[in-house]
Amino acid sequence: MLPPQEQPSLSHSKATPSLGSQASVIAFCAWLAYLPILTLFLSSTTPSGGAAYAASAGLSVIAVAGFGLGLVVAVALGLNTKTLGVSVAGLLLGLPLCLVVHALISGATHASSAQRAWRNEREEVSGIAALVTAGDREQLSKVLAARGIWSKPALACELGRLKVERYSSELEIRPAVNGAEMLLFAELSIQTNLPPEEKMALMFVVLTLLSEREAENTQFLSKWLELWRQAAPSGATTRTIDGTWRLSEYRRDCSWGNPVAVAELAFATWKDRGIVAWLDAGFTFTPAQFREVLKAVESAEVLERAAVSGVDVRAIPPRNPRMAFEPSPLALRADAWSVQLGGSGAQEEMVKLATVLASLSTKEARAEACKVFAKNEISRQATLRKPNDPGASLSEIKPEISSRAKTAAALEAALCQG
Repeated sequence: MLPPQEQPSLSHSKATPSLGSQASVIAFCAWLAYLPILTLFLSSTTPSGGAAYAASAGLSVIAVAGFGLGLVVAVALGLNTKTLGVSVAGLLLGLPLCLVVHALISGATHASSAQRAWRNEREEVSGIAALVTAGDREQLSKVLAARGIWSKPALACELGRLKVERYSSELEIRPAVNGAEMLLFAELSIQTNLPPEEKMALMFVVLTLLSEREAENTQFLSKWLELWRQAAPSGATTRTIDGTWRLSEYRRDCSWGNPVAVAELAFATWKDRGIVAWLDAGFTFTPAQFREVLKAVESAEVLERAAVSGVDVRAIPPRNPRMAFEPSPLALRADAWSVQLGGSGAQEEMVKLATVLASLSTKEARAEACKVFAKNEISRQATLRKPNDPGASLSEIKPEISSRAKTAAALEAALCQG
């Protein structure tokens, strides 16, 4: 039997395992509380990436902090070998369960954040579309002035993609926003405090949407040109429109894969009417745009007006300086005219255009175009001859082919004038 003075020591040794067990339990629970709470905090502050951060980049920091917390608890309860061991054991046992809890919480918060973000985006687009179609300029101006989820170019894209049944009598789904409404959106958007580059990108998105659905209405291009001048950093002093845009960052999943030039898009869509609208709005052409003008022009009258405004057929820069040879615009048109002779169209206007374009071109360009056209005609005439009479002349071919031959002769005379 131990002396009475040693009993307090025995009482202390019996209490030690209880303290160690407490350290183990507290260290175990620290894992379960620490990581999920931090995950929820990060997810609420950064909805798109908080959970992922807590699961990856922050995990090592959390592990060190959690282990340190267990050690602090062990020290507070009375540090010795057994207490430290069970504290570490508690930490190791709590880690797997903690990660399971963390995965469940982070997955739920991420899904909730993504769904909430998608719903907010849809609500913003639908709300603005409703204001645009209603023509509510005052309210729309207020909404556009506030910083929303979307950039203005991306928002224009979404408005263009949105489709609703606006014409129920035709039982057809049509675009929710037409050309006039899209121009209203652009007009009010450029009046907000947007960076110049974003304004230009917005105008190009709008031009592309107009070219897709309003190709028959030149008035929309005229209005667009007016708005472009307002949006341009130099304002009313702007005399040219130049720019090539790749808008994948703005149009998202409805982006254009290849960059497109503003003038190329406008002239390819509206042809003569686009060139006239461009000039009527007070704009001129850059040397790089001369080629697009000559590619799109359809009448001698418009070509002559473009030449007066500064289009120099003889001063067109090469599209690719590294190419050893590049066909002249006249040669390219001569090749196209040879194809068009077989279809319907204003044959007389074609000859007039060829005459004017040839007169504006260099002697070398005329010789090249003459050679291209003659070669194409020899090939095509061979296919028009009667199979049972390979030696038949053009005069023996049926009347519609003879008419084609007359126009071809007139074109050849215009192109090969020396």
